[in-house]
Amino acid sequence: MPNFLVIGAARSGTTSLHSYLGSHPEIYMSPVKEPNFFAQEGGHFDFGDSAPGRRIRTRLSILDSEKYHALFRGVTDEKAIGEASPSYMGSPRAAGRIQQAIPGARLIAILRHPAERAYANYMGRLRDGRERNLDPLEAIGGALSGRGPRWRSEVYIDQGFYHARLQPFYERFDRERIRVCLFDDFVRDTDAVLRDLFSFLGVDPEFEPDTSVVHNSTGWIPNPLLRVVWTNAKPIGARLGTRLPRPIHAAAWRLVRRNLTRPPLPTDLRVALIERYRPDVLELERLLGRDLSDWLV
Repeated sequence: MPNFLVIGAARSGTTSLHSYLGSHPEIYMSPVKEPNFFAQEGGHFDFGDSAPGRRIRTRLSILDSEKYHALFRGVTDEKAIGEASPSYMGSPRAAGRIQQAIPGARLIAILRHPAERAYANYMGRLRDGRERNLDPLEAIGGALSGRGPRWRSEVYIDQGFYHARLQPFYERFDRERIRVCLFDDFVRDTDAVLRDLFSFLGVDPEFEPDTSVVHNSTGWIPNPLLRVVWTNAKPIGARLGTRLPRPIHAAAWRLVRRNLTRPPLPTDLRVALIERYRPDVLELERLLGRDLSDWLV
């Protein structure tokens, strides 16, 4: 079993973090990112994600305990053994399940400005063909005002209420076992954040991973042919019950990343999102004992 978990948040750098942590010689990361094992019960996710792509995520997740244990059979003498599943912050029972299965686990959360996270999630779903509305004011703004399908609110809005989603973990785990870092710090000084996390996990903090590659960037793919190929790759893999081999996925991702465009978050939408999140951000400040005033402007 792992002895640490990256629990979220979605679209906040967890894919890059998974890669950088896994490059440390004293850390073993699950070869499958987002096994989502503790966010399911009876073969189904226990949170209300009705969004397009749910079936794909279910098929690509590890829902069987034997298969989950098999993810860590490659462990040799690594000190820290982990996996990264942002769904854990969205599952109402994941904290309890993790405490029961791994009571001594260390937990890592990386949090992004909630308005920026919502927009990054929108752009990521647009990139992958899971969002068809090209107007963020309609897609995200509609979710804010209760219009449109319920899944948009679940995916774009609800996931940004970090205090509500972290509180169950603080209720079940000692504070010294939880490390929360901010996406802006991760981008601004990646090496410093990684040194802190290496120390937190009890491994050599002086190890310097290659952080030149940013993983899972979001944006629109303007090339129609490339867009069709990319948006169909994961559904085809899900139907086959597999994932793209790493070298093929890496090559495809490099091509996609070079072609991504990302228009800025519309100002009016940003203001509306900030106001929706303001009470939760203030509660999060108290929970973490950290100034988050930059998230309120």
